[in-house]
Amino acid sequence: MINLRLLTTLLLLSSVNTYAFGFNGGFNAQPKEMMPAPMKNIFFEEEDEYPPESEFTKIETDNSIELPSYLESYEDKNFHSKVTKISDRTVQVGNKHPYPKQGSAWNSDMSIVRMGYRLYNSETFEELEVTKGSASNAYGNIGSPRHGTGDVRWSNTDANTMYVLSSNKRFIAIEIDNNNEKISTKEYLDLSNYEDVSIGNNEGNLDYQDKYIVLSAKKHNDDNVYALLYRLGDSKITWEKKIPHALWSANNSNYFDWITVDPKAEHILTSVDDKIYLYNMNLQQEQLLASEANHGDIGIDQNGNTVYVQFKFRGEQGIWSYNLNNLNKTKLLASKYNGGHISCRNYKRSGWCYVNTSEEGYREVFALKLDNGSGTVQRYAQTHIGSQKLSYAQVSVSPDGKKVLFASDWKIDAKMDTYQVSYPFK
Repeated sequence: MINLRLLTTLLLLSSVNTYAFGFNGGFNAQPKEMMPAPMKNIFFEEEDEYPPESEFTKIETDNSIELPSYLESYEDKNFHSKVTKISDRTVQVGNKHPYPKQGSAWNSDMSIVRMGYRLYNSETFEELEVTKGSASNAYGNIGSPRHGTGDVRWSNTDANTMYVLSSNKRFIAIEIDNNNEKISTKEYLDLSNYEDVSIGNNEGNLDYQDKYIVLSAKKHNDDNVYALLYRLGDSKITWEKKIPHALWSANNSNYFDWITVDPKAEHILTSVDDKIYLYNMNLQQEQLLASEANHGDIGIDQNGNTVYVQFKFRGEQGIWSYNLNNLNKTKLLASKYNGGHISCRNYKRSGWCYVNTSEEGYREVFALKLDNGSGTVQRYAQTHIGSQKLSYAQVSVSPDGKKVLFASDWKIDAKMDTYQVSYPFK
C-alpha cells in the first residue's frame, strides 16, 4: 500500500531547486528570486497535531466511560483524543483552572500550567515547589491577587512571568526562577488611591505582545467606572477615563461587565448594558459592535483580522464573529447549542477559537474555524458534564491550541475536576 504522506514528502523534496545547495550539503547564497520557497512542517504536518476538520454533528455522550481516577487517562473513542484527569478536588484546594477569558492556563512556552493559585509541571502535573503547601501559602506566593485568580495573567512573551493585580492594589510582575523554586516580585504601579481596581473587572487581557492592559477602577464616593490604560514597563498609567454608559451600582441599564484591549492593541472593547462597544486605544470613536452581550472572546481569524466571537441568543441565534475593523458579522455555527464558553487564548495559533457547548449530543470541547462561516470544527472531547452543572465546563486552551482543559462532574454530581485533552491518543 502506498504511504501517501511519504510520497508527498518525497515530491516536495524533489521540487526544491538543487542549485541552491552545495555538494557538501552547505547552502550557497543565491538571489532571493532564485531560492526555493520555504517548506512548512513537511515531516510533521499540522494535521498530525490537531483533530481532523469536520462538521459539528450530533453525537450522544458515551456513558460507558467511568469516572477516571486522578492522573488516569482514557481515549475518547469518538474523536481518538487523550483525556487525562489532572485534579483531585476531594483532597486538593485552590486549583480551579482559569475562566476561559482570563488568559491561558499555560505559560508562553507551555512548560507550566496554572490552576487557581497553584503551578504544575505541564507534562507530569507535579506541583512546583513555589506553590506547594496550603492554599493561603500558594495565594501569597503568586502575588495575593485582589479578586482571586481573576487578577492573574501569564505573560504572552516571557515564560517565567505572571502579571498580578495584588490585594493591596499594586500592579506587579511575579517572576519564577529557571528551576521553578523561587519567586521574585517587581512592582510597576501603586493604585491604592482607588477604592477598588481589577484587570478589566476580572475579564481583561494583555494584547498578544504584552504591550498594553486595561484596568477598571472605582473611585471613592463616585459611581462612575474608570478605565486605566497601562503600557507595560511604564512607571505610571497612560490615561484614566470614564467608561461610557457604565455605573458600578447599575443592575440592568448601565451594568458594567468587562473591558479589555484587543490582541493587536488597536482597539478597546467594553461590555456594558448588555451590549458590546468598540473604541480606539484612546477610548474614543465609539461604535456599537454587538447589540447583545454573551460569553465570548477576542481572537484573530483565518485572514488575520481581529474578531470578537460570542454566542448569540436573540434574533438569529448561533455563534457569531464580529470584525473589529469593518464591523462585518459572520455566523460561524447555526445554533447556540444551549450556550457555553469561548476562549481565544490560543495566541500562537490564529484562525481558530475554542468552545464548549451544553446541548445534549453536543456537550464537548472543540476548535471552531474563524472563517467565512464554513462551520468547520476540530472536535477534542466530550465533557460528560451533568445538566445541573453545564456552566462549569469552561474551556481553557494552550497558546498553541494543542491542549484543552475542561471541568466535569461526570454526570454523577462528583467533584468538579479538571481534565486535559490532547490529540491524538497515544
